[in-house]
Amino acid sequence: MIKILLAVSLLSVSAQAQNAPAKKGRDPVAVKKLEENLRKVEASIEVTRQRIKSQKETQFAPDLYFMLAELLHDKAAVSASLKKEKNPNTPDGEMDLTAEKRLTAEAIENYKLIEDRYPQYAALDRVLYTIAQEYKALNDDQNALVYLKKIPEKFPDSTYSVKSLIEIGDIFFARKDYEFALGQFRKALPKAVEPDRSSANYKIGWSLIHSDKWLESLKSFEQVYMRPANAVPLSGKDDLSEEALVASVWPLLELSPQDTLKRPAYQKPIEYYRSVAGDKARFRRVLTRLSQRLTLKKREREAAEASLELFRLSDDLGEKKAAFESAYMQFKKLKSDYFPVWMASELRELLLMMKRNTTDPNMPKDVVKYEAVFRDLVTVMNKNAVSTRRQDDLRDVAQAYDEYLAIYPRSPKSPLMKLNRAEALFQAGEFARAGQSYYDIVRTAKIKSPKRRKELLESSLDSFYKALPETAALVDRFQSRDGYREVAAQFGKGFPQDAKLPAIQFNVAKTYYDEQRFDEAANSLWNFLKKNPAHEESKTAVLLYLDCFYLRDQTKEMAAAGKRVAALPGLSAAALDTAKKASSQAEMKALRSVAGDFGSKNYATKFREFAKKNKNSAMGEQALYEAFTSMKAEARREAYDIGEEYIASYEKNPRAKEVLLALSQLSLIMLDYQRAASYMGTYAQKYPQDTNARTMALQAAQIYENLGSTREAMTAYQMAGDSNAALKMLFKFGDWAELNKAAASVSGLSGQYYQGMSLFRSGNQQAGLSLLRRVAESSGSSPDEKEMTAHAAVMVAEAELAAFKSQGRGQTFSAALLQSKASQYQGISAHLQAAVGSGGGRWVIGALYNLGRLNRDFADFLKAAAPPAGMAPAQLQQLVQGQVKGYEQVAQENFATCLKLAEENEIPTGYVQGCRARNDIAETSEFTPWPKSSRAPANVPADLAAGLRKDPRSPELLRRLAASEIRSGQSSRALLVLSRAAEIAPNDSLNESYLGVAYLNLKQYGYAQNAFQQALSKNPSDPLANRGMAGISRAFGFAAKAKTYMAKGGSSGTPGADLHPWLK
Repeated sequence: MIKILLAVSLLSVSAQAQNAPAKKGRDPVAVKKLEENLRKVEASIEVTRQRIKSQKETQFAPDLYFMLAELLHDKAAVSASLKKEKNPNTPDGEMDLTAEKRLTAEAIENYKLIEDRYPQYAALDRVLYTIAQEYKALNDDQNALVYLKKIPEKFPDSTYSVKSLIEIGDIFFARKDYEFALGQFRKALPKAVEPDRSSANYKIGWSLIHSDKWLESLKSFEQVYMRPANAVPLSGKDDLSEEALVASVWPLLELSPQDTLKRPAYQKPIEYYRSVAGDKARFRRVLTRLSQRLTLKKREREAAEASLELFRLSDDLGEKKAAFESAYMQFKKLKSDYFPVWMASELRELLLMMKRNTTDPNMPKDVVKYEAVFRDLVTVMNKNAVSTRRQDDLRDVAQAYDEYLAIYPRSPKSPLMKLNRAEALFQAGEFARAGQSYYDIVRTAKIKSPKRRKELLESSLDSFYKALPETAALVDRFQSRDGYREVAAQFGKGFPQDAKLPAIQFNVAKTYYDEQRFDEAANSLWNFLKKNPAHEESKTAVLLYLDCFYLRDQTKEMAAAGKRVAALPGLSAAALDTAKKASSQAEMKALRSVAGDFGSKNYATKFREFAKKNKNSAMGEQALYEAFTSMKAEARREAYDIGEEYIASYEKNPRAKEVLLALSQLSLIMLDYQRAASYMGTYAQKYPQDTNARTMALQAAQIYENLGSTREAMTAYQMAGDSNAALKMLFKFGDWAELNKAAASVSGLSGQYYQGMSLFRSGNQQAGLSLLRRVAESSGSSPDEKEMTAHAAVMVAEAELAAFKSQGRGQTFSAALLQSKASQYQGISAHLQAAVGSGGGRWVIGALYNLGRLNRDFADFLKAAAPPAGMAPAQLQQLVQGQVKGYEQVAQENFATCLKLAEENEIPTGYVQGCRARNDIAETSEFTPWPKSSRAPANVPADLAAGLRKDPRSPELLRRLAASEIRSGQSSRALLVLSRAAEIAPNDSLNESYLGVAYLNLKQYGYAQNAFQQALSKNPSDPLANRGMAGISRAFGFAAKAKTYMAKGGSSGTPGADLHPWLK
């Protein structure tokens, strides 16, 4: 690490070395032009003097004196420029400008003459203002003030009055009399128009900074850079808007926590300035200033983020380089273990810019010095990705290694970096690319150790092999087959006696078979069998070898090949049996008939006996199928055995799909949900291309989920391609180990959220919070994602709130401690404000509750603070009394808003009790574990069972069955019954009402409320739904809502009201 930091400290040394400025020579052309201009001005002065002497009408006299004064001013200016041009190497302070000052003084006298002789002159305000400007040019502020003060007194409505007030303010500002300067600027503001209005606001902002009035200062600067689009332009002062934007950074970062709490836009300075900057160039300047001020305020993490954003945006070499070095050093100072994934690609762009630079000869050396930094950056990213094992993170790391190797392909560390890249690709599931990466190392690196070469070849083969299954992308399969064969050839040349070589050669043969290159496949397989007849893959090799002929209808060749194989000495018994059967199959293929009718009307049992006698024949298939349909029609349980026998015996028959679908439907009718889910999952697995496959997989997953069979449900969700539903289900049942494993392979926000939750809940809180912070800083697009971001923000805030509460406890009060506490307050508040703004359901209430806690804890800290040496406790309390009251007031407002929003929106959350009682509520209390149901079929009362057999689609009977399940403690299973009732009668509100009751018994109050609300959307008078909503409102203290619902809820004798205490 010391080496890396040293490398960074040396990065900009060459940029700091500059050559001494060369002496500047005279410019003859410029001198000649200035001399010509001076002659013209002198001629004009002479003409004007003559006109003054000769003029007879006094009404034009002041204009002539004004003209003469302006010409004298111009002569002084041209003369001064000429002297500087003739003496280019003379410093300004040593230049003799006495003559020019006399000319200025003469100009002033002519202006004064107008004031004295012509007091009614129409442009007298301009004359006075010009005199003041001339005095300012002579650094005579005292006399300038005399004339500036005259203008507002004599000409209050003149535009020069506004300008004079601003000029007066400037003089007193320079004298550090900020209060008086502020008064002058504010006097100018009411009558000011652009650009003077913006100028006044800009200077008011600076004056307020020096008075520590941060919020007022910021608002003044905003008046400049947030002018309406149709406002008058700043007349050549467009940069003033940019200057105001940059200047506003200081007051923004000095705002108190209470100020920012009321103004969420200010809580995230980078995002605030991104929205108001207007263009990229301005934003870059602001980011530079932000980084500097945040560093000064010791808000290193935010400073690093500002530098990082500037590094990302900048296309100026010097600025981009400085921003990177600043961000990197700040991250190192923070001991951060996280770099954004885009940082490597931007660093590559920076280094390419440095390589292309031709003006600084030291740039190539700097590129070399950056190697250790780039390597460290990628190594940290790799460490994080390996710890989370998220596939998208690992892919990003592999890309980062590509960026490094693009700049440093021949670095001494490049072989190690290439290896790390290959391993990252392998762990990310990019097996084809990983295989090629391992092989590239073998081909390009000088590997002296045979053992090491062998390991790399094996890694390449293993990677290519994992990309061969049918589930892999088509391009990956093609590339991996070629790659596997090439690497296998190298392995065979280098290690011909290795024990793994036969298995490798068998896999090579399979690649030919998979590509339907049957001649090459047959040759390779025959060679494998001749050399390795007893190998564990010999049986499979025999099947594939013979299949090369079978698939091309080469029955004679297949029979001959089977005899050749059977004659091989040392062949395993299983392989020999396979060869004999395949030979017989080839001989009988031409004679086999797939046709056949069977029209017997006997009972299903006789059909089944007949099928057994004619097994594996067309007649046997027909008989077994009719046996199944007979049993199914009578809804007898024997249908399960017959149907399963049919599928096992005639799996490839087109009617196998029909039988499997019928078994699924029969299981639902007979309420055997475990079996129904199994059949549905089998259907989706066997027929993945079928249009019903995904629906069947989803139904299986939902049944498994309601039964609490998490592993089976996850498999079914994965078959349906709904990874988010699988993650949600694992989270619901608290299967943290499986959730961590599954979430690591899901990209995007939901993958990060669920993996962060699994790590946090399973005890690895630090790693979990790292991922949850990334989620909290995202902006979800869907309602589910918004709830995830809000939940993550609340969790991060609650974790930080615990540290915040303990920070400073027992310590002596100091400015440094207060600043540290305030900085932590800002971070927690930002997370919670983001949660409030997300609209994430109950987490909005949770965030408001925690905001109340945060402000209450800050107030408690100030009240309990120990005074510093020399200060009495009462003095300290008097000093912080105003802040204590402020934080307590904000806390009360947070708690009140929490209760108000919860009741208005009827949000059933435990945080409501926390806001009401002001006690501690943990995020975990929001989750009630889901129970796992019995997998056995429902124990249905006899009369109800008889009714369901007669009418299995009766919603009323299904609701009676669901009520029976609820009473027996099987509410999860009741959900399955009610979902079927809702499918049959989608407009019947009672189905949703009973669903709500089942959820109430599971203590899943949010789900219950949704169900009751759906029922009421169909039938506002539904008594059970109204009683359910009344019960929830009463339980969470929403008295008015409870009363309203109860009035519509009917009597306590309402059917279903006995199923939960809250319904009474």
